[in-house]
Amino acid sequence: MSTELKGSFKFGFELKEKDLRRIVDTITDKYSNSKSNNLIHQYKFKDIKGLVTETNNIDDIFFDDNVGSKKISQISLEIYDKEKTHYSNVNFFDLKSEKDEKNSINYKLSGDNRDYVFVLASELDDRINQFKKINMSNLVSDRFVPMLFVMALIPVLIILTFIKSADFKKAKIEFIEKISLENYTDTISGIKQLMFDIQLHQPTRSSDSPEIIYISFGSIMLFFVSYFILGYFLDKFFFPYNFVWGDYASEFEKRKKIRNGIFYTTIGGVLIGMIGSYIAGYLPALF
Repeated sequence: MSTELKGSFKFGFELKEKDLRRIVDTITDKYSNSKSNNLIHQYKFKDIKGLVTETNNIDDIFFDDNVGSKKISQISLEIYDKEKTHYSNVNFFDLKSEKDEKNSINYKLSGDNRDYVFVLASELDDRINQFKKINMSNLVSDRFVPMLFVMALIPVLIILTFIKSADFKKAKIEFIEKISLENYTDTISGIKQLMFDIQLHQPTRSSDSPEIIYISFGSIMLFFVSYFILGYFLDKFFFPYNFVWGDYASEFEKRKKIRNGIFYTTIGGVLIGMIGSYIAGYLPALF
């Protein structure tokens, strides 16, 4: 009786040559020695221009430059015996180039030995977990824009509402203190003066609305400016899907160093600013 298992993942990855070879070794080691001599290996890789290369030698994958038009966007490997009693297929996709694919990694395993299939699936998951990465580009993907916008705007509006409500209550108290009946005579002229002062000084919520609109508009603009800056930074330095070998390996490490430098510089600047503000506020109390 044949058993079949499938697995798929959406996260990013930093797949190196040693990782791909270990996956092949993991699959191969699950075969008995008698069957391992009859194993068939089929590899297929595709560059960003759409050129597909098929081979039975894994070394061919690592010979190309892997940059520019030869940058790899997809790798597929198949390992099986002649009778196909055991079959393994593992695929890796750069989803930025392979837009028709939904998952960055998937595999399909089948065999007449149930234990073999389940143990192999578990070991493949462990291997994949060693080079998987958080897909930072999801932070600025189209489907998250409305959610991020609402998350950014709602707290601003809530805070403004509380502030304006508190200001309105304070203004009403000041108005009541200012408009005291003891300050007006019980005459027609006194009543007219009272009505005039009420119309002149009585606080209204409508007077606050322009300021709320300006602050809300400014918050929206700040959000989108921050969004595009973050999007540019992530797109420039956080490639989610990486086949790290060939000339691309040095390019990848260079981007990684620049990214880490910007990140740690930003964090350090924020911390120094916070410490400086704390010291500036604490020093006057010492004198």
